[in-house]
Amino acid sequence: SAAATSHSSSGGGALLGSASSAATASAATVDANQPSLARKKTLLRLLVELVAVGVLSGATEGSASSSSSLLERLLKELAVVSYKDAEQSQASLALVLVLAKYSRQPAEAEQCWLPPPRAQRLSAALLKYYGEVGAYFVERHLQLVEADREVQYLRNVKGELSEEQQNAYEAKRTAFESLQKSLAGLAAVLQQELPELPETTATT
Repeated sequence: SAAATSHSSSGGGALLGSASSAATASAATVDANQPSLARKKTLLRLLVELVAVGVLSGATEGSASSSSSLLERLLKELAVVSYKDAEQSQASLALVLVLAKYSRQPAEAEQCWLPPPRAQRLSAALLKYYGEVGAYFVERHLQLVEADREVQYLRNVKGELSEEQQNAYEAKRTAFESLQKSLAGLAAVLQQELPELPETTATT
């Protein structure tokens, strides 16, 4: 039993270190074209939980490899808002939501596991990202409104859309709804209001 414990504490540390490096690299590599977003979310949640219980907390409180520094570096890698790549932005938001949600869960019932100054820095970084993705959300809304107008115009002129046009429109609407759902989740975690969408005039 003692030998097993010794083996676990020595070899296990290296194994966890290797696993955490792999998890960090995988979580920080955002590629929405890969069908592995769910796996990345699981790895990121595991990584944050390992940080929360102190397994990846770093050597000292002021160490560059401290828990909050690790989370801040992860957030910097994940917080990508690309106006040219909607899928990448959506994947990034989904991963940031996981990080925000589980980094804010306290390790104990009555206190947060991040020291207040570092919790404030992480919170400020999350709020900065929220502002950026909120502006992106408003822009995507305006694009969807324009797509609605185009669809209405085509239906008025031609009577119906081609299959390709219908599929493209439905994909754009589905993507926006997914973005809205993820942003609402992040807003709830950060206790923020959803961005106000500008009023638009419907065409007839």
